Amino acid sequence: MMVSGAIYFYVLSRNPKGVPRYEYVIAIFLPVWSGAAYLSIALGQGFVNYNEKIVYFARYLDWVVTTPLLLLALALTAMFYRKEKDKAIIATLIGADVFMILTGLIADFSPAPQKYIWYVLGVIALVIILYTIWYPLRKIAAMSGPKLSRHYKRTALYLTAFWILYPMVWLLGP
Repeated sequence: MMVSGAIYFYVLSRNPKGVPRYEYVIAIFLPVWSGAAYLSIALGQGFVNYNEKIVYFARYLDWVVTTPLLLLALALTAMFYRKEKDKAIIATLIGADVFMILTGLIADFSPAPQKYIWYVLGVIALVIILYTIWYPLRKIAAMSGPKLSRHYKRTALYLTAFWILYPMVWLLGP
């Protein structure tokens, strides 16, 4: 499935319709990297037994690469018509995201109650990410016209829904 996704984005890149080539490179790389990470789990690698618990570190290796790229793509969408991209906003998103992923990894290796300290730190980083997505970036997209604004909001809502649900699943799951 991941390979077919990468091929799909490659085919789209042949007729870019005004979308910069680097956007397609990001879109192609995402399923390739994720596919490799999950392939490691399928092959019996990518996880360790730690304190009678399986920690899927390949997921974190996947997320620490792909989620910053997803956020970069979202930020570039909001700033599509801007000649000068706001590097501070992009750095905030990527920095908070990497922090969130790594605190999740540390939480996975931590016993209770320490794991909840790492969980809370990760949720704080998620709040920073969501604030950045829904305030400064949404505003930038809105200034670029209704069509881009609609597209940005739809994409941001999709990402937000998944990213809010995942910490809940992590907290309530095994």
